[in-house]
Amino acid sequence: LLSFFVSIAVYQRKGTVRGGDYFFLMIVAVSIWCLGGTFEQAVTTVEAKTFWSVFTYLAIPLIPFAFLSFVLRFTQSSGFHIKLTKILFFIFPATAFLAAATNSYHKLLWPAVTLSNGAAGITADYGHGLFFYIVVVVTYSAVGATILHLLRGIWSFSGLFRKQLLLLLIAQILPISVNAVYV
Repeated sequence: LLSFFVSIAVYQRKGTVRGGDYFFLMIVAVSIWCLGGTFEQAVTTVEAKTFWSVFTYLAIPLIPFAFLSFVLRFTQSSGFHIKLTKILFFIFPATAFLAAATNSYHKLLWPAVTLSNGAAGITADYGHGLFFYIVVVVTYSAVGATILHLLRGIWSFSGLFRKQLLLLLIAQILPISVNAVYV
């Protein structure tokens, strides 16, 4: 719910910040991921849980590329990096979503989904197939590239801009740490 309200605030300012449209897309993707995750936790069948997990794949692979695209524009990076990211921004998330949507045919993302009943209710355990690890490698590569560009910006710029970049870098610690625990 919080990410939804943040997306409204970001939308109102996206035109005033270099790369703001990508930051807005990232916040919307986070909202979609949270919404799908909430429904995935609430349902109790493998089919329903799998449906909501597929839904989250509309957002999961998009988030690191949207943030990288924002950082590249915000830090005024070279045109080559921006063009490469623009291509990856569309191709990889679409491929990952298609892999999730068609997983029942190939099992490359989740070879098996099993239910367990515990303190958190009925949860799903998603086995990890080859494409899951491809998603991890590609998205964490985007995260790594984002961190490198933030560090480059922190070293290159001064004043308020440097502080903003440092804040963006620090803000990544918790989400990356929590996601790494899942992987």
